[in-house]
Amino acid sequence: MKKLFLLIIIAGQIKAQTCNSLSTMTDSRDGQVYTIVQIGIQWWMAQNLNYGTMLPYSGQVAQTKPGQKYCYNNIAGKGGCATYGGLYEFAEAINFYGGSTNSTTDGNSTPSIDIQGVCPSGWHLPSDAEWCTMENFVEQGADPNCNLRFSKIGAYQFEGTNIGSDLRSSTIDSAAWTTPVSNGPTPNSVCFSALAAGVTGSGVFSDLGGDGYWWTSSEFSVPNTCSETGQSAWMRSVINHSTQVIRDVRYKSTGNSVRCVKEITTSIPEHSSINTISVYPNPSNGNFVVESNTSQQQVLQVFDITDKLLLTEILQNGKATINAGNLTPGVYNICITSDNQRTNKRLVIIK
Repeated sequence: MKKLFLLIIIAGQIKAQTCNSLSTMTDSRDGQVYTIVQIGIQWWMAQNLNYGTMLPYSGQVAQTKPGQKYCYNNIAGKGGCATYGGLYEFAEAINFYGGSTNSTTDGNSTPSIDIQGVCPSGWHLPSDAEWCTMENFVEQGADPNCNLRFSKIGAYQFEGTNIGSDLRSSTIDSAAWTTPVSNGPTPNSVCFSALAAGVTGSGVFSDLGGDGYWWTSSEFSVPNTCSETGQSAWMRSVINHSTQVIRDVRYKSTGNSVRCVKEITTSIPEHSSINTISVYPNPSNGNFVVESNTSQQQVLQVFDITDKLLLTEILQNGKATINAGNLTPGVYNICITSDNQRTNKRLVIIK
């Protein structure tokens, strides 16, 4: 595991940009290795997914079973899927969840569960809200309510000021972006390494080197109507002539790229065998309070998502104030034990 530091000069000032921990993940289905990056409390793939068997694209044959992908210009090797990853129709991207097709709904306009979709085990296709979380971390407060706003097909919603620049690969060549237009002040500052992988639609490939498009797992529906419901879904795009990210709706038959986000779990599920435990504030900046409705002495332990013990405290009279400002942003497991009883709570730290 390593960290990458970029030094950016903005308006005569030196600004240190930090990519949080970079690592790799191996897809057990085919052995492909992907770079992954932590952005806020989320872990994202820093490369486009390239899973599945290439299905030649002509606009006449749809992806109808799991494990299929399109490759730009029907090239599986360099210059196609090996460079840019696969292009997936929406039903394929969500792995036909709930029996859905590109013209029917899966009932997940605002998913309450993670949809693994075409992603590897332990990862899932990010929802519209999860994209919003990432965008608002990259550019703080860029659009806190972005996933709550209504749109319609073709009605672009431009997010933030320089988020697109922060996400896009800093490489300007035929394998990434064709021109440096609007590359912005901080290209790839969070190591998301977005590529202009293009898109499929209406029987043609287009936009290679100019634009990148990614599915969310969230379907689109028009409030109070049935119009377009079931035939379109939310997506994101980074385009060559803007430093912003575009939130848009596309028909499900479009072939877009896929980035996967890691499941936030611990090996011990959240549950309680002690009466009532409260942890607040949650999310926290690292300083938080734990309260129990019992006065007996309890042991509090804080673990990271790999189950490494980071902190041990004693709850006296059912309450403890924890000062753990040294913990980095992420998800932590709080384990509280008393005699043979145990409670687990999840704590999110943001800064």
